[in-house]
Amino acid sequence: MIRIYLAGGWKDKTKKGWQESVIYELERRLEKRGSYGHVDGITAYNPKARKADSPQVYTWADLQEVGMSDIVFVCLEDSNLAGQGLALEVGYAYAKGIPVVMFDGQPDNHYFDMVRFCSMARSITFDVAIDYLWEFCRVLNSKKQKEKEGD
Repeated sequence: MIRIYLAGGWKDKTKKGWQESVIYELERRLEKRGSYGHVDGITAYNPKARKADSPQVYTWADLQEVGMSDIVFVCLEDSNLAGQGLALEVGYAYAKGIPVVMFDGQPDNHYFDMVRFCSMARSITFDVAIDYLWEFCRVLNSKKQKEKEGD
């Protein structure tokens, strides 16, 4: 089981429901294992689904889920101009050695250069970023399988 944290904004009109799009695409690929390679299963931590209004509660919960994740997928949409929460989540993942895959919807915004540096894979095309995410899932799944066999 690969655990993915979905980091990014919630309000972009051009990528409405991007979290659901990521989950849908990964589930579709799970069903077509032969075409895309094997992954045992995926758990997506989606902070958008959480009902916490308190910054103390949602920050704590977000960072707990980042820390439990095998990989972090970042969606930096055009509407996420400040991106402080996203930057915190990416920095935490990077510090813990958790790989970060990024969709970069603001490639000309140099304020996010540190976030880009923390990403192991980045694309300005959403579908390509999903392809990168899937490849990381496959590799992490293989690694987990080998570790399990070594026990």
